[in-house]
Amino acid sequence: MEKCLEQALKDLYNKEVDLNKVPDLSLWEGFHKTFNHAVIQSFPPTKDKKLSEFAGRLKSSNEVFAVFRAHRMSRDMAAQMVDKEGNLKSFDRFRKDVEPIADHHVRQWLRTEYDMALSRAHLAADWATYEKDRDIMPNLRWVESTAVTPDAVHSSFWGMVRPVDDAFWAAHHPGDHWGCQCSLEQTDDPVTPLSDEVIRKAPPPSPGLEENPGTTKRIFSDNSPYFPGSCETCPFRHLLKEPRTEKDCYSCDAQKAVTRDARQKLKDRYKEAARSVPETWTTEHTRNGTVRISSKHGKKERAENRNIARLLANRHGFVIDLIENTENGTSPDSFNHTLGYKQEYKRNKTASKNAVDQAVEHAATQADHIVFDIRSKITEEMFLDGLTDRLRRCENVRTVWVIRGKFDRQFTREEILAKNFEIQWD
Repeated sequence: MEKCLEQALKDLYNKEVDLNKVPDLSLWEGFHKTFNHAVIQSFPPTKDKKLSEFAGRLKSSNEVFAVFRAHRMSRDMAAQMVDKEGNLKSFDRFRKDVEPIADHHVRQWLRTEYDMALSRAHLAADWATYEKDRDIMPNLRWVESTAVTPDAVHSSFWGMVRPVDDAFWAAHHPGDHWGCQCSLEQTDDPVTPLSDEVIRKAPPPSPGLEENPGTTKRIFSDNSPYFPGSCETCPFRHLLKEPRTEKDCYSCDAQKAVTRDARQKLKDRYKEAARSVPETWTTEHTRNGTVRISSKHGKKERAENRNIARLLANRHGFVIDLIENTENGTSPDSFNHTLGYKQEYKRNKTASKNAVDQAVEHAATQADHIVFDIRSKITEEMFLDGLTDRLRRCENVRTVWVIRGKFDRQFTREEILAKNFEIQWD
């Protein structure tokens, strides 16, 4: 976060950010990454689609919270750029004058906010389990705080047992007060009485912590002090086509526009930074050939493309470069120096005609020569149906190389589209 803070100082001083449209990008990135880390700690990688979507919703809410969190800090810092006479301060003076703001926002408040985000993300993850298992254990017990000196704010709830679907949990839950270290445990013990008197005397949740993240799928509510108190006081209200009167920051079109813009600008910043980094090459020698990998080759496909390139180099003595991916995404995967042309690699993992059709369609926008590495159980007939149907419409494709196990052969366009053409790899 310190690096983000240092960059924010430069961005604000050099007027590289328009606070009427977006918060400072460096602060926004630092904040939402910090809060997303809390979600990642609570939702480990999983193949469970529902849990993955749940974690995604929490992360999306963090982006929104970070927009207003960063804007508040950006505004407070920007106000320190000029002196009482309205003259621009030197950068060193500006840096010194914002130090108290940075200390409060980053070194004090953010630590507390992260700890609470972690606690509430854990509650959200646990809540998914409570919902799933409530047929077996239908109730929840409020467990006393684990703090050395427990805050008595929730003491009237300690030991209480209520149903998982009780409306009580929407209004009161562990983590609805700053510093709370209470927890819940699922149980089949009987429900305990809850008097109106106990509810009446219970202190209200801290602003921003009212919602149960397990049901709203948001870490912080829009009642947090970082959010505007009303639509009329929102710093982004001018972005709306029609004014709003009912506050709902998480679904507001103005917020969505700001978040979308911040996301795109940050992406552009990373692209610009990547362009300024010199390209380097890693050389790998196979038994019979050579593969060179650009430092700017796409990370998502690097391992897969490296595997295909090494196979071709080893079997045929090729010299192959895995080349830079351009910004617009329309660049081939490799340049085969031995053959003298660029090739696009595709790995088939789905045994369907449609999968082959789509792969050819995309590959044709990248290069005139395609390499198919087949890892599915697709039949020769199904593969050929998908290949020929799309090839007739992709007139630029000149050759298709097919690899399946030990089968390894290149075919020309004319061969593939010829009458009675067959592929036999088994």
